[in-house]
Amino acid sequence: MTPDVFDGTPATDQWTFDSTDGAQAKLKTHWESYFNESDVQKIASWGINALRIPVGYWAYDNAGTPDITGADAHLEKAIGWARSHGLKVWVDCHGSPGSQNGFDNSGRAGDVAWQSSDNLDHSIRVLETMAEKYGATEYADVVVGLELVNEPISWGANELDTTKQ
Repeated sequence: MTPDVFDGTPATDQWTFDSTDGAQAKLKTHWESYFNESDVQKIASWGINALRIPVGYWAYDNAGTPDITGADAHLEKAIGWARSHGLKVWVDCHGSPGSQNGFDNSGRAGDVAWQSSDNLDHSIRVLETMAEKYGATEYADVVVGLELVNEPISWGANELDTTKQ
């Protein structure tokens, strides 16, 4: 979601970036520096009481993709900071298998294949993993919801009725 991470690469989205040399080290640096506890503290000081934190499905299951895992560990840090500063968290599954909208913010720009049976089943399995994790008692005081899919299109390859179901 921050294109400067792609500087010096031909990447246009997470999928192509994670296939480039040095991507793991660049992501590690990004994860460790882009958002930190002082940001959460500042947000809380403004009177904001919740954070919506995007994470791609590949943080929980990247099988068959070039996607690099590790974002979930940094999400855990952010959840801890939110808890420490009295904020609630909405965990946003921002990228879904096959891309739910074809935009770079889904993790993979181009074709939309989220509602194909394999991708939809994969998406549901990831959401079940996320629900089991963040629905646990240890998160009850801080995680207030899960966004199931970010900005799914409702035309072309995606049927609105399938999205609703």
